Amino acid sequence: MTLRIFGPIISATIVASCTTVTVPVDRKVQATQACGPLAKRNCAPSMGVPLPLKRQYKTIETDAFGTPLIMSYLGAIVDKNNRKGEPGAICGGGATSPFNVQDRTASTFSNTIELTYTLEQKTDMGIKADLTAAMVAAGVPVEVTDRIQADLETSIGQLRKQVVNATATLSEYQLKPEVLSELDSGQSGGRLSSCLTELKTGTWRMYQAASGFYVSEGRLDSTTTNTIIANLVARVRLADPNTDTAALTASLSSVATQRIKTASKPYFVVIGVSFYDSPRHPEIR
Repeated sequence: MTLRIFGPIISATIVASCTTVTVPVDRKVQATQACGPLAKRNCAPSMGVPLPLKRQYKTIETDAFGTPLIMSYLGAIVDKNNRKGEPGAICGGGATSPFNVQDRTASTFSNTIELTYTLEQKTDMGIKADLTAAMVAAGVPVEVTDRIQADLETSIGQLRKQVVNATATLSEYQLKPEVLSELDSGQSGGRLSSCLTELKTGTWRMYQAASGFYVSEGRLDSTTTNTIIANLVARVRLADPNTDTAALTASLSSVATQRIKTASKPYFVVIGVSFYDSPRHPEIR
């Protein structure tokens, strides 16, 4: 897949306009690709001790509202020598994290960039059967669908290389300052006291913030899709002049759009994290 980034990410980020960035089919992005040569500074969160991620191997799922499930990072702990930036263990050693969604800020960035990439990954193989069923539902005789299988394969190949557009929003999430003060004091009925005790051993570091890109659901290039479908409809019309063009076009378009969009769902990829640097306990860093 190829992503094309238009315009700067943030004022400090040096990324030339129209820079082309190539990423693998799984859409996992290297920080240097997203933020340019100064990724160590530009990809890192604005608070805490930064650990920019040169390469990220894990994306984060989003909820129904598009918000990343970022609490797998915030408040998690890792060994002080860990430099990979992956989510860690539960602070305090309990079964569930003492931190919750209410303990984090909303996204502190809203800068957006436009992406466009070629959808080269394999589409669900059921698309051929679905397109054939769509033809039959629009009144195309089965013997006609059998005769145009080569044309159908050509159209599917074109659909699999569709151009997809999306919007990527650079976002940073942090544990709230009042929550960190609560952690340092070990108050609030002991909610964070076990976490504080563990951090004070100096063995562990805790994630305070994480930055990354939220990429919206892919938007298919409708002009290209319409052209591919129109060409297929024309081939069906040659084989069966009685075909209802409008009905067939609507039926095929619905199937093609839905099938291809399943390969471009929203996602969030972390490109930088930071560790908490306690003002009260110097061993927590």
